[in-house]
This record gives sequence, C-alpha cells and structure tokens, in this order.
Amino acid sequence: MRTVVQGDVYDFERRFYLANNAGIVVVGPVRHERVLRTLKLLFGGWVKGALVPATFRQPPRTTEVRVVKVEAPEIPRIELRGGVIGLKATDPDFLVVQVLVRLLEGRLRRDASVQSSDRVVVEAPLRILPGPVFFSASIAPERALAFSRAATDGFASMAAESVSLEELSLAKASLTSERSTMSIGDQLLELEFFALPRNYPLNLAPRLEAVTTAEVQRVARRLLTANALTVVVFGPVGESFKPQT
Repeated sequence: MRTVVQGDVYDFERRFYLANNAGIVVVGPVRHERVLRTLKLLFGGWVKGALVPATFRQPPRTTEVRVVKVEAPEIPRIELRGGVIGLKATDPDFLVVQVLVRLLEGRLRRDASVQSSDRVVVEAPLRILPGPVFFSASIAPERALAFSRAATDGFASMAAESVSLEELSLAKASLTSERSTMSIGDQLLELEFFALPRNYPLNLAPRLEAVTTAEVQRVARRLLTANALTVVVFGPVGESFKPQT
C-alpha cells in the first residue's frame, strides 16, 4: 500500500468506474421523467468507456486440511476463520448451499457447546465468481481447540452423513425468514449485481421447498471434493493448538 500514489487511484477509477459498467435501481412512487432529470443532473457527465474484461484466476486447489496460525498473545480471544471455495450465485446448486450453511451453523452451535459470549457465523455470500463457504468464530482460548475440531468435523460430516428432516426444515425456515425481511430494492439490486434470472424471487420458495436431504449431501460432497478446508487461527494460539485433520 505504501507504493500506491494518487495517480494509481485515479487510473483505477478511470478504467473501472464507467457509466456503462454501472446499474441504478429506483424503488418508490416516483415518475420516470423525474428520475431521468435527477440522474442527468447527478451523473450526466459520467463518461463511458471500454469495459475491462475480468482476469481473475481460480484459486489453487487445497487437497488437505490446511491450518494457518497467527500468534497474537495480546488478543483476549481466539479468532477462527475456515472454509472452502464455494459456488457462484448463478449456479443451480447455490440455493442448496444457502441451506447447507444454516445446517452447518446449527450443528456447530449444538456440537461445539457455543456460549452466549461466543460469536459464530457460517456464511456463503453471493458472488459473481465462485465465493467462499466459511465459518467465522470468536472463542475463548480454552475452548478454541474443541471448537475447531467440531468445525472441521462438521464440514466433513455434511458430505458423509445425511441430515435429519427436522434439521432441514429448520434450515429452510431460517432462510425463508431472512429472505422475507429483504426490501424490494434489495431484491432488485441482488438481481442486477449477481446476474440472477428475473424470475428468481418468484421461483425461490418452490425451489427451496423442493430441496431434499439427499440434495444437501450431494452438494456438500461437491464442495469438499473441489477443495479441502482451510482454517486461519488468530490470537493467543500457543504451541498446543492444532485443529484435528
């Protein structure tokens, strides 16, 4: 970062922040003419240009569980982050992944004896390219080793063992509840940003209802076959901390 100068920032903005590479979503009782007047006033001088094609490289495959330890004895708690490369938002199996992360979080909270002072989240954020499926946790040092083992085992068990119908029902209900709080504007932005089908919100409920335990297990195998788990441990790690592989 020390080598970045003002000209680098300007060049980046000029190359990537283009008028023809942006989208605007307007929600509410406002007339089309009023919107156009406002946009012309605020963004009328924004220039178009040649879109720079994506050149992202697929991350190298991790074939065995990888643990990265960062010793920070001054930190009171241990921070853990772990996951695998997942699927892009337009993948037909991505909705199953959304169910899968809720199942994983439920199992982690149950099997790792998560306490009220702990912060534990399992996520699979929407991405245009394949994004991560990961857990994030802040745990007391004396319980971090047990938690990391439960997390590693939890990911592996999803591919090896079927989930119960009760677990699946709770995971679906959690996803449905979360989606119900999204505003129309957020849903429209989601469609635009991640190139989702226009009928995605309409088809989501029946598609979610159709997800089976066998489908969850199949997608879990797909994720773990592609990459092994990578875990990053930050805090008063100590020499004895070694997550189970």
